Amino acid sequence: MGVDPSDLLNQRLYEEPESDLIIPTITEREEREEVREWSAKRDEIAQTMWTDYMARNIM
Repeated sequence: MGVDPSDLLNQRLYEEPESDLIIPTITEREEREEVREWSAKRDEIAQTMWTDYMARNIM
């Protein structure tokens, strides 16, 4: 697979908006809260999957 010479990135004609380049910083507390939220979502999905699996395989 080659490189497209007419690609805007290769011609340096494309620039990303500066707002996309700024990485938002979050506090440690916010990060811990986000980790807890994702862990809860993961656990809920796992529980639902297990319940569905057991319901299908017991019958």
